[in-house]
Amino acid sequence: MEFNRSNYAKNNQGRNQPLKKKMIMVRGILLFLFIGLMLITGCSGSTKPERNGEKASPKAEKINWLVSSNAEQLKGYQKLLKKFSNDTGIPSNVMGVEYGQMYPKLQSLIAAKKTPEINNWGTELVPWAARGAMTPLDDYITKDNFDMEQFHENMVQSLQWQDKQWEIPYSMGTCVLYYNKDLFEKAGVEPPPHDWSDPSWDMKAFLEMAQKLTIDKSGRDALDPKFDPDHVQQYGLGNMQSWWFYPWYFGGDWTDQDVTKYTGNDPKVIEAMQFMADLANKYHVMPSTEQSQALAAGGNIFMTGRVAMTVDGTWSCSTLKDARFKWDMAATPHDKQHSIVLFTDGFGVGGKSENPDGGWEFIKWLYSDKDHYLELLNAANSYMAIPALKSAEEDVKNVLIKRFPDVDINVMFEAAKQPDARPVYMRYHANWNAINDLINQEAVTPIMSGETTAKKALPGITDKVQSLIDEASKK
Repeated sequence: MEFNRSNYAKNNQGRNQPLKKKMIMVRGILLFLFIGLMLITGCSGSTKPERNGEKASPKAEKINWLVSSNAEQLKGYQKLLKKFSNDTGIPSNVMGVEYGQMYPKLQSLIAAKKTPEINNWGTELVPWAARGAMTPLDDYITKDNFDMEQFHENMVQSLQWQDKQWEIPYSMGTCVLYYNKDLFEKAGVEPPPHDWSDPSWDMKAFLEMAQKLTIDKSGRDALDPKFDPDHVQQYGLGNMQSWWFYPWYFGGDWTDQDVTKYTGNDPKVIEAMQFMADLANKYHVMPSTEQSQALAAGGNIFMTGRVAMTVDGTWSCSTLKDARFKWDMAATPHDKQHSIVLFTDGFGVGGKSENPDGGWEFIKWLYSDKDHYLELLNAANSYMAIPALKSAEEDVKNVLIKRFPDVDINVMFEAAKQPDARPVYMRYHANWNAINDLINQEAVTPIMSGETTAKKALPGITDKVQSLIDEASKK
């Protein structure tokens, strides 16, 4: 019997209806599942993360890092971030600007709602954190069980505000006493102590040493009754670094630790500021601002070779390597306590940035391998800083010892370990810049120039400073 296809189709038409319905249903289910799968996996072709409460992968968007840098530093940062992107698949970019342009640049980025994912404000973080330009890191630290014990505790604490951790530390600069070994040898004066715990190294001993090393045109030192202060050829002291931490020597400070009260009218602060002004105006062992400008032509006064001692930041070693005289570093003097500042640098995550998770991934990556971290220190400051990572201390110390074989590098490392080393608390306030300018312009500058006394000037600005402090708490 011949097979007839048309007859077969006709005779089985009714019998095939259920099967067709099932096939249509299966196709519909498969199409539904396929569309759903595309939505879940983001196969729509967009690389933008979801914004409806769901966190996108940190690999979805580029991370940006705003940092102050010179051309050489920028190359180092770019090289580091390229390695990060290769390792993680997260695209990255460094926005390098001069330090003086950092504030206006970040302000413009915030206004444009393009806050960078990575920042490193260090102890200048509060004004930005208060404006929402930074993200607290506590949740990230807890979620990833990030080891905070690997860092020096005082550096970790100096990057906290309002009981939150805003940055992860990477290095610290402080101030030490630099001295010209040639001038000390010529004057027959014993070098200043290198031991931070030496009880004899108080402000009285410091002043006497500076007087012995301050010489007029006739070769008389400042202890000689016939000393001529109008014709000084060599100063015992160049400068004392910043007025922010002058009060610490005498046990005072500009505000309480929580920055809720102005304490610059305290007798300890008044004593400290008057002593510092007297170094130039009464004892003549330190040049005035005008004399310093004339002597150094706007440069580093210690580099002139006509200054026996100066208090300056550890970062100055990079400049001093070109000095034409022998130099070393020693502990700064103390009176009621040390004056050791913690200028801690750290990495934070931008608040309201496009990819904050990506910013945190960079921080985790940086500390996942000591080589990454050391590469950062080399790019940032040629290792000329105290590392926050404990395990890197010997690495950095060995580099610096080779670079400065005649300098007691241990002095700077021991500074950070002193119990009274601390940040400038005044900076932990949203109105920090205004407070700083007010105290400097209306009190510090006229005191140091001898126009007025600390006893008159410091109490006189109490209400103004307190008003700036209180203003932030009302917002």
